[in-house]
Amino acid sequence: MSIDWYFPPSGGGTDAGSNNAGIEIFAGASFEGLAREVIQNSLDAAIDAEQVTVQFEFIKIKRDQFPNAGTLFDILKQCHKESKNKANDEKEIELFKKAAQVLLPNSKAISCLKVSDSGTTGLGGDYENREGPWHAITKGEGITDKRDPTAGGSFGIGKSAPFTVSRLRTVFYSTLYKENGENVYRAQGKSILKSHSMNDDREYTQGTGFWGEINGCKPLVDNIPEFLRPEEQGTVVFIPGFIDDKGWQHTITATVVSNYFCAIDQEKLKVRIRDENGETETIEKTTLEECFQKVIDLQSGDNEKVKMSLHYYQTMKSAGHKKDAELPNLGHCKMWILKEKELPNRVALLRNTGMLISDRQGGTVRWTGCADFVAVFMCDSEKGNCLLRAMENPTHDAFEPERAMEKDQKKCKRALKELVDWVRECVNEYTKPEETETTSIDELGEFFPDIDSPETISDDDGERDIEGRPIYSPKPLKRVKPKAEKADDEDGDDGGSGEGNGGGGNQPGDGPGEGGGAGGTGTRGSKPIVGLKDVRIVSDATNPKKKTVHFTPMKSGKIDITLAIMGDDGNTENISIDANNSDSTSVDVEANKRELINVTLNDIVNDSIAVKASATDTKKLSDEATTK
Repeated sequence: MSIDWYFPPSGGGTDAGSNNAGIEIFAGASFEGLAREVIQNSLDAAIDAEQVTVQFEFIKIKRDQFPNAGTLFDILKQCHKESKNKANDEKEIELFKKAAQVLLPNSKAISCLKVSDSGTTGLGGDYENREGPWHAITKGEGITDKRDPTAGGSFGIGKSAPFTVSRLRTVFYSTLYKENGENVYRAQGKSILKSHSMNDDREYTQGTGFWGEINGCKPLVDNIPEFLRPEEQGTVVFIPGFIDDKGWQHTITATVVSNYFCAIDQEKLKVRIRDENGETETIEKTTLEECFQKVIDLQSGDNEKVKMSLHYYQTMKSAGHKKDAELPNLGHCKMWILKEKELPNRVALLRNTGMLISDRQGGTVRWTGCADFVAVFMCDSEKGNCLLRAMENPTHDAFEPERAMEKDQKKCKRALKELVDWVRECVNEYTKPEETETTSIDELGEFFPDIDSPETISDDDGERDIEGRPIYSPKPLKRVKPKAEKADDEDGDDGGSGEGNGGGGNQPGDGPGEGGGAGGTGTRGSKPIVGLKDVRIVSDATNPKKKTVHFTPMKSGKIDITLAIMGDDGNTENISIDANNSDSTSVDVEANKRELINVTLNDIVNDSIAVKASATDTKKLSDEATTK
């Protein structure tokens, strides 16, 4: 058996450069990516009912301890030479120059970071048949092998994170796992460099090479170097040529507390960090708040994110408001809400892994008309976490339904809407302002004219706020229509008007939302669009799903009224209403006569609402008012 570094030949296939896509994803925040991804992988491999412990330990090894250092040194020199002669890429040239310097023959010691876990299953599987988690982490590209459908990792990209903190772009993996009650060891090195020529001939290699048994690039199962050998069941990720930037240990601490505060508080996770001076930081349930404060004082990592996560942690620990519910798609979910002055009105979304996913999810960012608060949402059902996992993006910081399988996208969209609606319902219910007495400020009377009572006002079209006062809006500006060129099949644009969420949108007592505008004219498909003027939508003070739509049609006849959500890009999505569970309702109208309809939405809508009208029967459409 021959053991050495080996880069398989490309066989005439593609050449790989030094810009590896997986590594580049984490290059901008390398220590944060390392901590998040390694810990997530360990939690995904947790043994049931056991706490996972992850240790980051700075150590040094001698050059002669480094497995087959001479071979890798020669490969790095070849990559450096070819980069200067062919690529002329300064970044790549510098990369291989610094990498080769780590393994110079006269190097006395090599800085390394050893990341080990316990309380986990280790990495088993049949590597001969290219199956299982060991194969996925060592040989897989974009491959994940997580048997738990709710596991954190789902793209197979996180394995690239450790390479970003190695000057050698090299990582060693070793594991101890149980098979038929027996201990099984495995170890292998992996180096992601670039395609280079073999022995200065024209045969080129692949960009990734391996240390271990050359025949078949297999791992070692015995004679594993002592510094790589796991002490107990679990996995070791050994990073040679560690880029030990000043304060790296505090950055990792900041990443751990800001992303995994829930898992640590629930005693699913404990983390130890031992720096180059031998000082150890232990992050566990009893030290969590102390560690939060330490990194805030040191301003380590993303200090603002650490402060926000401290708010979330304190919210979960406080005696504030707590709710839970069984949601149709997501199953059992929980909410913690803390209401205090000067809190930043943010909502953290967590899955059952205990890792913070996002506090910037669409639909949970903007809050008006409510008291200052912080909230934490967690889904802890298996079916819900399967859906949320399918929507996670590769960096695990947002839910995006379009990432799910095509057959599951509609269900994922419903689940995400369900999440957002329930979060908003819980927050609005708990943080709505308390009613206070109305005080008359006489000193302002000279600046504002008196408004007559509703009974004394003529020509009132019946649109009133919750206190019975008429709603007035300035007349819409006249729009000059451009002269249109004739086109046989050209359709006109939809007309409509938006709803503004006055005083807090769907909260009872905050007042109706209103909007104004004139609809356009034209045709779209087989049903001509009917222009509407002076459109207003008034929300019911006690039920935000109930709306009264006021409008003046520009034509007479029977028309279909449709409500739609207005997107930032100008596109609209129809809103389901209570008219036979459809998205439109029919009404007979007269041109230039004020009309109103009452509708009930099937769901609470917090976005701007557009009103569109189309003719039910084109032949009966008229520009004249109907005479009676």
